[in-house]
Amino acid sequence: MVATPDDPRLADPRLGRTHRLTERLPGGSLGVVWRAVDNRSGEVVAVRVLSPDAVADRSLLRRSLRAGTPWLTVRDPHLVAIRDFVEERHRLAVVTDFLDAGSLRAVLRSEGPLPPRTAVSLVSGVLSGLGALHAAGLVHGDVRADNVLLASYWRRLSPGSARLADPRIPGLGEERDSSAPDDVRAAGVLLFELFTGRAP
Repeated sequence: MVATPDDPRLADPRLGRTHRLTERLPGGSLGVVWRAVDNRSGEVVAVRVLSPDAVADRSLLRRSLRAGTPWLTVRDPHLVAIRDFVEERHRLAVVTDFLDAGSLRAVLRSEGPLPPRTAVSLVSGVLSGLGALHAAGLVHGDVRADNVLLASYWRRLSPGSARLADPRIPGLGEERDSSAPDDVRAAGVLLFELFTGRAP
């Protein structure tokens, strides 16, 4: 696992002029995840303060997340939108939508397999999100239960109740060759896991 940033400067509650970190959240394989507030709108957002070890290519990451690029503009009710990229001298952070009910992985751990209708509905949402990414020329590259986040009302199966998060963005984390068919296969593996409670 990548080391999390322990330098106190990386946990400064002020993130640029735009965000204020309010609560450290569990998880975060590529850094420390925070609940935060967007000072411009008052909205609650999630902020991933990246571990220095997780940034494979700072200039490539900067290019991938500059204003107007597909990673920052693609939107779908079944994607956790990447809202902003904040670069400061001592830290880099990715700002996303905030969902309040954890991940599908946590649900599987606590409840085991899901009813088939629920599992199919949730994975259908994941496939919708993948469709939006693929239409924008992007590949997620890391479809798994840990990266499907839930809103508190997810059991009502409302649109947007399951949303795909944490794609492999160029310049961040390990480089892997992934394709759109790989994403779809991974969604099939996810469906199997939701049916059975285990990976195939």
